[in-house]
Amino acid sequence: MRKSFKESFIKNLILVSTLIILPSLISCSRSGNDEISMVNSRAIYGEDNREDISSKTLPKYLKWSKAVAGQIPAYRLRERRYGFKFSSYDENLCLEEKFSKQRTLPNCSGFLVAPDLLVTAGHCVNSETCPNSRWIFDYHIESKQYENEILDEKNVYACKSVIISKEGTLDYALIELDRKVGNRTPLVFRKKGKVSSRGKLVVIGHPSGLPLKITNGGKVIDNYSKNVFTTNLDTFNGNSGSPVFNESTGKVEGILVSGNTDYEQDPSGCRKTIKYDEYSGWERVTRISVLLELIKEEKKIRDLEDIKEIARYRIKKINKKIYNLSKKRKALRQDIDQYFTLTEESEELIFQIDKLEEDINTMEERALVTRGPIKRSRLRKKIKPFKDKKSDLGIELHNMRVTMDKTFQKWELESGDIHGLKIIRKKINIEIGELKRKVEAFQRDVLD
Repeated sequence: MRKSFKESFIKNLILVSTLIILPSLISCSRSGNDEISMVNSRAIYGEDNREDISSKTLPKYLKWSKAVAGQIPAYRLRERRYGFKFSSYDENLCLEEKFSKQRTLPNCSGFLVAPDLLVTAGHCVNSETCPNSRWIFDYHIESKQYENEILDEKNVYACKSVIISKEGTLDYALIELDRKVGNRTPLVFRKKGKVSSRGKLVVIGHPSGLPLKITNGGKVIDNYSKNVFTTNLDTFNGNSGSPVFNESTGKVEGILVSGNTDYEQDPSGCRKTIKYDEYSGWERVTRISVLLELIKEEKKIRDLEDIKEIARYRIKKINKKIYNLSKKRKALRQDIDQYFTLTEESEELIFQIDKLEEDINTMEERALVTRGPIKRSRLRKKIKPFKDKKSDLGIELHNMRVTMDKTFQKWELESGDIHGLKIIRKKINIEIGELKRKVEAFQRDVLD
C-alpha cells in the first residue's frame, strides 16, 4: 500500500521531520487475517518491469534499496535463538504469473529519512497498530533470511511511536523506530518544486508482499496536480509507502499511494495480473515537496497548541492565587468589622477628649482668677488628672487610628491584587480564544 510520513527532525536532519501529510486517494481496510487490503491497488502497464533486488542490480539501486523496509504484523514472527521465524502467506497466484513461487511476507513498504525515522502510508500504520508493527530490512531473494525463513534480529525493528499518521484525502505516516538503523543511509528527497514531466522514475518496495523488488522505466503521466502526480510504474498492493525515485537525481520525488486493481480471478480459481495500456496508468504518487510544506503547517499547529497549554497552566495558577487571596480577604473582613468598631470607639474618644479639653480650659480660667496661692494650687492639682486622662485618651486614639489605617490598607491591597489577577486572567482567556481560531485556520489550510 502507499501513502505517508512525518515531522520531527533528528539533529541535522531537519528535512526529515518535514515529511508529514501524505495525500492519498486510496481506500483501504483490514481483512479478517489482519492483512491490509486496498480497493484501489496497483497494476502492470505494458511489460512487467519488476525485477528482484540481487547482486546483479545496479549499485545505485542497491544503495537505495538498503533504506527500504517492509512492514509485517508481529504475530507472524516467532522468536528463535538467532532471530525470528516467520510465516508467509499465499497470494493464490496462477503458476504462470511472475514471482508466483516466491514467499510473500510484508503488507506495506516504507523508507528511512533519518537513522530512526521511517516514512510510510497512513493506512499502513497508526497509533493503535504501531505496537504490533514490525519493520524488516534486506528481505530479498538472495538473503539468508529469505532462504531459511529466519529474519536476522538486527534487521527487525519495532514501531516505537507514530509521530503523525492520517488517512483520507491526505494519507501519510511518519514513525519512530525502537532504535537507530545502522549501516544504512537515509534517502534524500526533493525539497521544492515538481518532478519533470519527462523524468524517468524508479520505485522500490514489496509488491504483493514479495521480496524486495525494483521497477524502473516509469514515466510521469499527469503532472498538473499540486499534491500528487500519476505514473505508469508497475506496482502492487504492498507497495504502499514505497519511495518513488527520480532516476537521474536519485532523490525521492514522492510516496506511492494508490492505483488500478492488481489482479482478476482466473476461471481455474487462481489470480492473474491485470495488464493495462502503457499510458493508461494512474498509479498515484504524493509529492514529497508538498509534504514539506504541510508539515510546516502541522508544526505551527502543534506550537500553537503548546502555547495554549502554557496559557491554560498560567490561568490555573492565577485561579489558585485568586482563591487563596479570597480566603485571606474573607479573614480580613473580621478585621474590617473591627475597623468600623474602632471607628465608633474613636469617635467616642474624640468626644471625651473634647469634653476634657473644655473642662480643663474652664478650670484653668478659674485658677487664674482665684485669689490665694493655696486655692490656685488646689485647682491646678484637680486639673492634672484631667490632663493625664486626656493624654492617655490621645495615645489610645493614635494607636487606634494606626491599627485602622493598617487594616484598611491591607484590605485595599488584597482587593487590588484580586482585581489585577482577574484582569490578567481575562487577557489570557482572550489569547487562548485567538490561538484557538488560529489553530482552526491552520487546520483548514492543511485540509484544503
